[in-house]
Amino acid sequence: MLERVRVEYVIPDVDARMGWLANVSTLLWPDGCGRLFPCHPQPADGLTFQLELKGQPEGLTAVYPRQVDTATPAYVLAWAVDDYTRINLGATEAGTQIVVWACPPA
Repeated sequence: MLERVRVEYVIPDVDARMGWLANVSTLLWPDGCGRLFPCHPQPADGLTFQLELKGQPEGLTAVYPRQVDTATPAYVLAWAVDDYTRINLGATEAGTQIVVWACPPA
């Protein structure tokens, strides 16, 4: 039986060593996602998810997976927020669209 659980989580103010970076992005490793949100980081324990980020700074773009349909370890959930521009690179022979998100040169 498939059960659906909705979790709304407000990220507390934490320092960079805890997975939440000053630029409103994440840095998670298999042993670190529990520092940022409730998770069980074992690679064999997969989950599917949908994600909606709210509250990112005005004028910046949040890059993150809106939905993951394949059972995936919790620590792969990540996002980045910055002055990103989407660049379309085309498609693979199988039709997968390839894009890159880039920041303007410093």
